[in-house]
Amino acid sequence: EAEGVQAPYRGTPIVEAALAAPRLALKIDNAPTAVPQQGIQEADLVFEELVEGGLTRFLAIFHTKVPEMAGPVRSGRSTDIPLLMPFDGALFGWSGANWAFRKLLDSVAVTDVGVYRKPSDYWRRTDRPTPSNLWAHSEKLLRHAPDDLSPPEPIWPFRAPDQPVTSDAEPTDGVDVTWGLTDVSFRWAAELGGWQRFQNGEQHLVTNDEG
Repeated sequence: EAEGVQAPYRGTPIVEAALAAPRLALKIDNAPTAVPQQGIQEADLVFEELVEGGLTRFLAIFHTKVPEMAGPVRSGRSTDIPLLMPFDGALFGWSGANWAFRKLLDSVAVTDVGVYRKPSDYWRRTDRPTPSNLWAHSEKLLRHAPDDLSPPEPIWPFRAPDQPVTSDAEPTDGVDVTWGLTDVSFRWAAELGGWQRFQNGEQHLVTNDEG
């Protein structure tokens, strides 16, 4: 029986062989025309970044699960660079940016699999408005992973299932974040054993209606 270890980015148990799986970072749109997104619920980590006009975008990191497809994919920003740095060897899918960003991207040890480099792995949907209609064949992007992929490093330590809870932190039933035009709330759902995300007062759902 394969020995289990902790997933480096989410702390859940996985088999040790799964540690060698490629990491994929995708820049996902979060404008009103981008909702509902697809595939983002499979990510191990999701960073939310402020962009112009009080809107946000997501940088989703996939490792233990990679959806068949995900979107909408949008452009890279300079704020992505420090977020990508801990994920050496990751594939980075994005839709476009200025030349200054492309030069910055060269300073990070990621593999560029953006739409300009791998156009056959993206397509535009006809049922969404431009520019929130670019989708990625996420699983297909994994075939571009480098052969000398470095093993993933945990971003922070996780408590093992058999370790006691020693934190002095106060329990809370939620957190609220205001970005400008995007108000975000997280609420603990005891029946699900996890957090639910709300955006501008409505539960944030993806295309298969999962929270």
